[in-house]
Amino acid sequence: MLCRKVATPHKRLASELSQSIEEDYDFLFSSRNYFNAFILMKSVQKKTHNMSLRTQAGECLRMMLLKWQPSTDNFVDIMLVSNYLQQFTTKLRYKLFNYLLVHPHYCDAETLYTVQAGHVAALIIDSPEQLLLKFENRIFEFQLLLDICGCKLKDIEWLQLPYYSKLSDDICARMCRLLPNLNKLILFAVDVSDGAMTYLTAFHLELLDLSSTTISDEGINNLCFGKPNIKRTLRILNIEDTNVSIFGCAEILKYMPLIEDLGVYSSWLTALPVGMMNLVFNIQKLSFNTSCDKVEDALEIAVNTCSNVSAIDITINRFSARIVRLLAQFQRLTTLNINDCAFLLCDLKSIKWWHHDKNSDLANCITQTTFPSLKELSLRDVDNVWFKTGRFNSDGFDDDIAAELTNTDSELEQLCIINCNELRPVGVNELMNIKSLTDCTIHFKKALRYSS
Repeated sequence: MLCRKVATPHKRLASELSQSIEEDYDFLFSSRNYFNAFILMKSVQKKTHNMSLRTQAGECLRMMLLKWQPSTDNFVDIMLVSNYLQQFTTKLRYKLFNYLLVHPHYCDAETLYTVQAGHVAALIIDSPEQLLLKFENRIFEFQLLLDICGCKLKDIEWLQLPYYSKLSDDICARMCRLLPNLNKLILFAVDVSDGAMTYLTAFHLELLDLSSTTISDEGINNLCFGKPNIKRTLRILNIEDTNVSIFGCAEILKYMPLIEDLGVYSSWLTALPVGMMNLVFNIQKLSFNTSCDKVEDALEIAVNTCSNVSAIDITINRFSARIVRLLAQFQRLTTLNINDCAFLLCDLKSIKWWHHDKNSDLANCITQTTFPSLKELSLRDVDNVWFKTGRFNSDGFDDDIAAELTNTDSELEQLCIINCNELRPVGVNELMNIKSLTDCTIHFKKALRYSS
């Protein structure tokens, strides 16, 4: 049934294969027929220029693999399939593996099939540098993957486990022995304990993502006081949506001096113990989503404690002149994102990097405010309220502002304006004349009409 010669018309073969899968997919996984099925699909993909048929062949391959649910206690079955797949070219196996990772689920009338550890073990290419399993699977057996192909994983530098999978303390300890080169570990929404953090300190990690886990201050304490390896290298520790308190954040800042980003809103700044207010941290990214006065207070502290900040993201309902003055004190600021501001109580030019008239005494006009290092500016859903050249102007980001922006000596490389109302074609053309600009995104609230 599946052993026809490749000379048979490809379309009919693909159709027969697909029908065979639907009628009796168990038949495919006897060794000989399974192998022939893959040979057939390989031939179809290689010899036809019909993209639709190529896609159908790829889908058949994926469906075949997903309907094969490898048993966790049957290594022979997994190794048999793996040996067959090893006979294909590295390019074909790589494409099939990536296709499975992008489309990790298949659902028929009765069952939802998901990529399992056995699939990964059977398809994984020798000595990959990264393994990113970006799909949900509560029963993913990472231990099985280590059992079957642990030696193939020794060169992995970047690992992400499936969402909601479990990483026990014992498996974590074993992972530390088998993956000596790991420097990026993403455990987003993984079931991992505070105790497992002790084992992770053996790695020389640069990035550790613990977001959406149940990690608490106990886990942070284990990270800070375990083996010193991780403290010498860790720069990004994402603790968003965890049980880590302000006390835990303070421990991270105190005992991990290289940390650049905590992955959480920077409200921790105003809650630091008094004794830490005068310390200097290596934090390089701040993010705010709170009231105007709290942002002001946090920035006031950050100016002294986080002088290396290069990126600031602010989502706020009101923007004050004090915020602009504080932002201008971050000499290394290269990226500024302003989101959902209903009121912008400052001159637009002061958000940029050029000077106001020194003699101006108009209210809300900020003199000598400059952002010499700014390379990326994003204004998202900033509604219609601006101060321009010291005067209230509700026209938003318009052609005049674009022209002034073009005539400055800025080094702006990326500009993003979301929900812009008043910018016309002439203003867009002005922006295109900024020599340093490499990426410009403008979304209009209403259709932009170009006049001849």
